[in-house]
Amino acid sequence: MQATLCWGRALPGGQQGQHNTTRATTRTTHGNTNSSHTTNTPQDLLPRPIRQAYLMENERLLTIRTTNIEKQKTETFGDSMKTKHCDSIRLVGQNIGCLGVRAFNNHKQDMGKEWLIKNNIDICCWQELGIALHMTKHQDRIHERMRDHRWGRIRISATNNRHESIDKMQFGGTMAMAMNSTAARVHASGADETGLGRWAWLLFEGHNSYGTRVISAYIPCKQQGKKDATVYAQHQRYYNSKGKNGCPRRNMIIELTDQIEKWQRKSENIVLFIDCNENLNKRGEVQRLLTDEKCNLIDPIRRRHNNKTPPPTYHRNSTYPIDSVFVSHKLRHIEAGGWLRFGEGIGDHRAIYFDIPMNLLLGENKFNQKFIDFSVNVK
Repeated sequence: MQATLCWGRALPGGQQGQHNTTRATTRTTHGNTNSSHTTNTPQDLLPRPIRQAYLMENERLLTIRTTNIEKQKTETFGDSMKTKHCDSIRLVGQNIGCLGVRAFNNHKQDMGKEWLIKNNIDICCWQELGIALHMTKHQDRIHERMRDHRWGRIRISATNNRHESIDKMQFGGTMAMAMNSTAARVHASGADETGLGRWAWLLFEGHNSYGTRVISAYIPCKQQGKKDATVYAQHQRYYNSKGKNGCPRRNMIIELTDQIEKWQRKSENIVLFIDCNENLNKRGEVQRLLTDEKCNLIDPIRRRHNNKTPPPTYHRNSTYPIDSVFVSHKLRHIEAGGWLRFGEGIGDHRAIYFDIPMNLLLGENKFNQKFIDFSVNVK
């Protein structure tokens, strides 16, 4: 059995509070001997004097990420979001810059649901949930948070780094969610099998086993200086605890594209909403592997609006985009799509959306939903 170390505090919406530092170890006895040992976890690699600094760094980064974002004059890149056709499916992805630990009376969370409902979103992919979901009570988990009587049915796959239990506020994490009749077509759901929360997915299945896998992914950026709370640092500790070398960012790029290739060999279509943390105006490694060298995906929005220069997608970056959506060639003929202006959605990144005919995404023209319930699937 693996040892678990917990330094926890019940934070309301990510606010600073009192915390108790405790250490709990689980000892495992092998065979008939009385000897035992404690297995190291990634957070064992975080020295005790640094743990308080970790919590303080969480607060500092959260303050930056939740700074009010004015609705800048920057225009939408591509098509503005208008009324959706009845035979279309609307998908949206966004790095939301942390949803907030508080499950109730959470203004940002409520705004997120209102925005999704107002804009008739069928499938939503969020990056950087910012919650250690495995540390929360059942009633505080993401499927309970996202329930709303205006959605007859939802299906969710949400994940985070489950190897560390330092704070309920934890950078990183991803989520994919389907609502209403679209949720009825979810055949399976899952997430990054390492338990690092790097990507989450929903598999939609139509007639004749026509399958489309929608993925929400976040690639960490390598930051300068010693910042133990960052996603990159979390992943580095995980690989170090496994005795593996290499850059966590590159590890994810290779492992994600390898996984996409496996799904493609099953004849599945791919929709990937991703924060690449890479200059997408250049042919960097992430974009090359996704579009050329391995996965042969295409950005349908930049394809549709190829006569325009793509703008920044992160409000603190004034020069180039780092977020996008990539799809299989079968899905390239979208009806509309754009990178919405800052202030749309609930994140400090642009919300990215596209509308696609239902028969392209699922191989059928309409759903045959015979019942409505509130079933949820969270990984």
